[in-house]
Amino acid sequence: MRLSEFTDWLEQETPKSRIQIEDRLSRIRDFGHFGKARDLGGNLAELKWENGRRVYFAMTLDSDGRVVILILGGNKNGQSKDIRQARKILANYQE
Repeated sequence: MRLSEFTDWLEQETPKSRIQIEDRLSRIRDFGHFGKARDLGGNLAELKWENGRRVYFAMTLDSDGRVVILILGGNKNGQSKDIRQARKILANYQE
C-alpha cells in the first residue's frame, strides 16, 4: 500500500531512481527480501540505499498475512526531519 506522501515523493525522483526503488519493492513483494533496512521503533522502519536514499515504511497484518505500508521517502541529509514526518503520517493513518 502506498500512501499519497510516498507517491508524491516518488514522482519527484529521477527515472533511474524510480526504477531502482520499484526494483527493490518488487523484491520485497515477490521474495520478502528487504535488503538493507533498519527498525526505527514504533512500527516504523527504513529501507536504505548506499547513495543515501531512504524509504520509510510500516508493516501491518491483514487477512492475507502482512502488508507493507510505504509512507515517505527521502535521503540521509534530511533523515531526522523525514523520520519525524513519517511518524506523524503513520500516526494519522492509524487513527
